[in-house]
Amino acid sequence: MRSVLVFVLVFLLSGFLLHYQIEAGGRGLNWYYDLKQSGQSTVGRITRTEPSNHEAAYYSFRVGENTYSGEENGNSLSLGSEVRVTYLPSDPSISSLRDPGVEFREQIVFLVIAALLIASAVTVLLWFNRRRATT
Repeated sequence: MRSVLVFVLVFLLSGFLLHYQIEAGGRGLNWYYDLKQSGQSTVGRITRTEPSNHEAAYYSFRVGENTYSGEENGNSLSLGSEVRVTYLPSDPSISSLRDPGVEFREQIVFLVIAALLIASAVTVLLWFNRRRATT
């Protein structure tokens, strides 16, 4: 029973820490959740690409009279091509070229798998340590 409790506590703690780490990088669960729930789409244009920098693509789009820009990695998009941009109407500086629903689900899957792996590793280490101490 004690091992199960340790596993659950480590699972929850590692999930929290991983979530915090992802949020510290900017685009995490909250980012994609907000875009998924409240985002609006518009057409943007690729303004610059850096294939040697993780396939970075820089884009711009207009909301009303204002022009906003963003950056997305992992895209092989051509300079000048039109793209679909999802942005938050309350803060258009928060935007993405990716589908926020898909990204949100992928973030959750990553967090669950990472938390399970960390919790399993800690539980196994504790079990081996306890077993070694009793022999």
